[in-house]
Formats: sequence, structure tokens, C-alpha cells
Amino acid sequence: MTPKLRVGIAGVGFIGKLHAEHYAANEHVELVVVADVDLDRSRFVADSLGCPSYTEPAELLGKIDAVSIAVPTVMHRDVAEIFLREGVHML
Repeated sequence: MTPKLRVGIAGVGFIGKLHAEHYAANEHVELVVVADVDLDRSRFVADSLGCPSYTEPAELLGKIDAVSIAVPTVMHRDVAEIFLREGVHML
């Protein structure tokens, strides 16, 4: 059996929550961690999905195979560079 893809989400606003719901419903994916600058929002989403939460995207490194970047557009490049340097697949 193929192991599940371990996915994290950077940014759990409206779009990030949609990604989280779809990952949680996918039998081939394990949503393992979320991050958002708003700790309360990050915790709320993480608690509803049963995964840990962080405030810094870099804290996802080493825990995931792929990441959904769902931060505001102006922040995409900075966040993407964190994951690019480590060879993490991104959506």
C-alpha cells in the first residue's frame, strides 16, 4: 500500500480552510499540520481537524511532503521560498 501524502497548510483563512476540508476527506492524504499568523485561527482549524498548529510556515518543515500555500498573495513569494529551499512540493 502506498503511504499517504503528508500535507500542511500555510495560511488557514477562507481558502486555506477549504483546502483543509478537502485534504481531510481524501483517503490518500494525511493533513498533518497547519500554520497561520493568527494563532487563534490556526488553533481553531487545527483542533477541528486533529492536527497541530503553528504561527510560522517554517515550523512545518520536516513534518510534511507537500504544502498548500494559502497566505495573502503579497506573501506568497516569501512563504514559497521557505519551502523551495527544502524541496517541499507546493500547491
